[in-house]
Amino acid sequence: MALLLAPLVAVAGGDEFWSYSYRNVAVTAAGNSTYAVNLARYCVRLDGMLRQILGIRTPEHPQVHLYALPPEQVRQFLGKGDWVSFRITPIGDIVVMSNSGGPDSDYWGAYYGYTSALLASDGRLRGPDWYRLGLPLVFASTKYHGDRAQLGTVRLKDALTLGQGSALIPMRRFLSLKRATIFDDEATRKVYDAEAWALAHEVFVEGWHRAEFAKYLELMRQGSDEPAAFGASFNMTYEQLDKELAYAIRQRPSVYTLHAPDPGGGGEAARPLTVEEVKAQLAGLAAELKGATKP
Repeated sequence: MALLLAPLVAVAGGDEFWSYSYRNVAVTAAGNSTYAVNLARYCVRLDGMLRQILGIRTPEHPQVHLYALPPEQVRQFLGKGDWVSFRITPIGDIVVMSNSGGPDSDYWGAYYGYTSALLASDGRLRGPDWYRLGLPLVFASTKYHGDRAQLGTVRLKDALTLGQGSALIPMRRFLSLKRATIFDDEATRKVYDAEAWALAHEVFVEGWHRAEFAKYLELMRQGSDEPAAFGASFNMTYEQLDKELAYAIRQRPSVYTLHAPDPGGGGEAARPLTVEEVKAQLAGLAAELKGATKP
């Protein structure tokens, strides 16, 4: 991480930083007080809906610290290419995200990170790369409309990639492919990310082969190799699954629309941070990341 080797980016330049905590979510955000408050409260609302959709069993709520930072500071922590990262530390989960807005909303990084944290708290984040990336991406596009929310909406970026005639990576390769091995191949990585989102959307929103994938993922978590897990879970070939997926992603997509009232009450007002406090928080973040685990 460049930040561990170089001085911190100056915190001047018009960026105001705010601190806010609500229930199990703490926020350090560059922007304004409303943005800091929404980051925490929207994640708390998302928690209940994800538990309903995914059947999360653990009663524990993950302790999450969101750092919503300007893009230049995110690059220092994450390097080029990634605008959000989820890490596990001994004192809680860390989400580092850009505050400049993602492909869907200014909160996409928070939703991506919180989904990862909730899955990890229930032991469900372990699994193949496409799943650990794709499922959080599905819920990163959550949108609130008053006391209702839409989850699993289409990610325009990925829909465009898949709709531009990009050939899908065959399932025989895709299901076991490590994203790190193609990270420097931008064109392949772009298709991989879109396909990870599409497959997770089909399974966890549309219910496509959900029972088979549930068995498959559990076998993978137990240490099975990919071909054995596939053979024990699916009564079809990889090539048949390729054809079915290509057809499925051309159909009209579904979304979840759920009641999501503001939890109300609690939480102190967002507090502005001084330059010295921001520097201290970012230095602390760098130290925490040294001992963090990237699932």
